[in-house]
Amino acid sequence: MKPGCDHWMPWMATLLCVWGVCLPVAALTCQEAPSAIPISEQIMVDQFGFRPQSAKMVLFASPQQGQNARQHYTPPATASVRRSDTGAEVLAVALVPWNDGKTSASSGDKVWYADISALKQDGAYYIEDLTNHVRSYGFRVDQDVYLPVLKAAVRMFFYQRCGCDLPEANAGAAWHHAACHLADSQDRAAELYIDGASKGQPRDVHGGWHDAGDYNKYVPFTNVVIPSLVLAYELNPTVFGDDWNIPESGNGIPDILDEIRWECDWLLRMQMPDGSVCNRVTERSSLSGMTPDHDSMHPRYYTQPTSWATASCASDVACFARVIAKFPQQAEYAKTLQSAAEKAWAWLELHPEMTPSDGKDHGRPSEAADAECDNGKAGDLECRVMAALQLWLLDPKPAYLAYVAKWHKDVLQSGFVQMALSPHADAALAGEVRAAVRRFADERVEQAKAQADAYRAFLPGYWWGCNEFKAEYGYRTLFAERLHVNPPADATYRAIAEEYLHYLHGRNPLCQVYLTNMGDKGAKTGAGKSIMRPFHTWFGNKSAWDGPDSLGPPPGYLVGGPNPQTGGGGAPSWLVPPSGQPSEKSFKDWNTTWNDAHHENENCWAFTEPAIYYQARYVLLLAQFVGSVELPH
Repeated sequence: MKPGCDHWMPWMATLLCVWGVCLPVAALTCQEAPSAIPISEQIMVDQFGFRPQSAKMVLFASPQQGQNARQHYTPPATASVRRSDTGAEVLAVALVPWNDGKTSASSGDKVWYADISALKQDGAYYIEDLTNHVRSYGFRVDQDVYLPVLKAAVRMFFYQRCGCDLPEANAGAAWHHAACHLADSQDRAAELYIDGASKGQPRDVHGGWHDAGDYNKYVPFTNVVIPSLVLAYELNPTVFGDDWNIPESGNGIPDILDEIRWECDWLLRMQMPDGSVCNRVTERSSLSGMTPDHDSMHPRYYTQPTSWATASCASDVACFARVIAKFPQQAEYAKTLQSAAEKAWAWLELHPEMTPSDGKDHGRPSEAADAECDNGKAGDLECRVMAALQLWLLDPKPAYLAYVAKWHKDVLQSGFVQMALSPHADAALAGEVRAAVRRFADERVEQAKAQADAYRAFLPGYWWGCNEFKAEYGYRTLFAERLHVNPPADATYRAIAEEYLHYLHGRNPLCQVYLTNMGDKGAKTGAGKSIMRPFHTWFGNKSAWDGPDSLGPPPGYLVGGPNPQTGGGGAPSWLVPPSGQPSEKSFKDWNTTWNDAHHENENCWAFTEPAIYYQARYVLLLAQFVGSVELPH
């Protein structure tokens, strides 16, 4: 019985008997309204929810180290699963300590698990700790619990569009704006920029997506984005609708493909007549004075072609040509894409060495990131391999396959999975892919058995953009199920992959949903603790979309996540948190860029900046847990 009930409950029982009504004692228990129970962020669930058939683990944490260590919490022996509408208990479960009660080094927490997998009925629920009189954030159980999350995540690309009106009907009252970067000296007439000076030669390079929190557009960085989005669609096409509220909705093409076309149209504009592809579109400063994109009047430039940009473009447009060609109304466009990919490949054959030879596009000096070929000749070669692979998937010429067979190394990339799924796959290469995928997935299985990670989403470390790699580790594990490399383990592979989603959705040491504005102000998908202050030059610090009284940023952006590195963009040592924390707590939701007291950057972008490549990998993982997905054995 709840405190405060004992003074009236015996009298009520007597009264009911006089009326001839007999109720079980349990029915007479006073249940406090769920909304009145304090929420504890030490009880962690996927704040969107769980699918009925999935394993469902609730985590309880006692912080020992880090920014929440003063929030002393001792979990109960058992926890109660209750309905959000009535507060009625539907399940009671025991807690089991992680790793015999040890403290997790990466989180600074002692962790307990409560398995609520027996909860399969659709509905809204929360977890209550009756001993400490606290509860979790709410969550749902539903087969399509992640569908609205997927819609918001895909719509992020719409909000990132450059040179496009975002109408109120599509973008919403808080986030609509006129087309950006179309003023004089901007993207319709950008000039070539080399070694710190404009060389004239105006060129129309409008369109595409802003890369991240800045307004630059990088061709090389798309070589993860488009293949990942295409594979997300190919593996589960029926969940991607034509009614997700973008301007092209209702045209007979799934909106995700319309969105990819917006980017590919820009890639075509970046291609030179000889087939080479310009490296990027940029400004003199990557921050542009923190000006909303539609108000930015800064001159815009493009940089010279590079071999790695040319190979990335060839891979992208060949990949998209293959899937868009399946729609008869897009046949001519598919031919245009294929022609561009083949023209780019012909240029690469004439330039077999990395070009420029130093791996830079010579756009500096400038504060804008220059999309170097980070891995030098090895990175340039890998881009060429992916181009050859996507061209082979589009048009299986022996020369493309021979190039891939001779020069490939990383067969865990999505393009190789597309190849292994193809009925025309090369047996030897497909066998190599399947073996590598199985090794990767089996390592995750062994780590799960060994309790290597208290939060059930293992990474070998935490660094800038680690949330992207949480998603990547998830979908690479899922590839093992997709390829049926070991059918008896398919369910295990899928379950482990899903754990990475739960981590990103709030089941982590900070109880943080790492997507923007997914609660009541934004997407209204149920998140109790969503990112509200990401680094972004449009809706960043001190903008109309910042602060407790605003509607916040557009929904659905995945941010970079915890980053314990003190160099390479990590937070300065005086800023605690995120500095001075266990790895998984090296984070806070903030977007301040400059600290006047310390005369130093706070480097928030190394934690809360989103990026289209983070997003694409997350979409690839998330889409596989929406609807009913099954590939033929």
